Amino acid sequence: MKETITEEKLKSSIEALDFDLNAEAFASLLPNGSDFHYLYDTYFKRRYDKDIIEIRESDSQAPFEVSLSRRSLYNVLPEGFFHKPKPTGGDARQMAAAYKERKKEEKSSRKFFAPLENEFFLAKVRNAFEENELLGTIHGPQLTQYLKEIWNINPDIHEATASKIVRVLPLLHQIAGNIPAITELIETITGEKISIGQERMIIDVEPIRLDGTLHLGVNLATQMDSRTFLTAYDVCIEEVNHPDQIELYFDGGNIKESIRYLLEHTIPLESQFEIRFTIPENKQPFVLDDTAYGSRLTISTTL
Repeated sequence: MKETITEEKLKSSIEALDFDLNAEAFASLLPNGSDFHYLYDTYFKRRYDKDIIEIRESDSQAPFEVSLSRRSLYNVLPEGFFHKPKPTGGDARQMAAAYKERKKEEKSSRKFFAPLENEFFLAKVRNAFEENELLGTIHGPQLTQYLKEIWNINPDIHEATASKIVRVLPLLHQIAGNIPAITELIETITGEKISIGQERMIIDVEPIRLDGTLHLGVNLATQMDSRTFLTAYDVCIEEVNHPDQIELYFDGGNIKESIRYLLEHTIPLESQFEIRFTIPENKQPFVLDDTAYGSRLTISTTL
């Protein structure tokens, strides 16, 4: 049986909150929140009061009227649109009559704009409802695919892994450059044992050609160090968990592309990194390497 929403329940629910609840979020969470009338009123209270000022029963077809501390069109448009020029001078009786007349004009103006402002508000409520639906699928493929496109996540990364990545992306800046934290994060997301080593980056040095144009101390030195002050990271996946799906660890594979994406967002931009992997010994019946006779049939390799 559907529970009836009463004015007392709404008021007690709002008053029990210890934070300023956004009116659009309030309306989107109620089963019939879009049927209410929302009035933009008491804008000057917004500096010290909450967004929702008052909830009361409505005299119209709507079940409730909700007063919001927001600026209405009456507050935005020039005063001359609604009020006659204010007379100067006069006694107290004339001033009181002029004040009452202006309040009557203000009430009429606000009443005129109320339906339009209510439609503007309901359009925002529909947006809030869509956001709630989208965020409600945070573990599903809809939101993951949406965020993958926004954050340019490699489409080769599987949905399950991408779902983990999108949850930690807003927090990656907090562990940038912290190698132990980066290692733990990658291990948690990929489920693989990871080690990250650091060394100085090496630049390629062209061989010197003595052709008569080089002069010692001018454009020639007797020694040059190819090592730089930049860091190169050696990322090793130790004894992969899925040797039967070895394609996951090559370029375009889910594991390697996930690690690559996380490293690109956590290590310095000017640094380089290399991702490699090892296979458990009991899964290495055939190994191709540069060792002499290392992969000779009937010597070190069997079919």
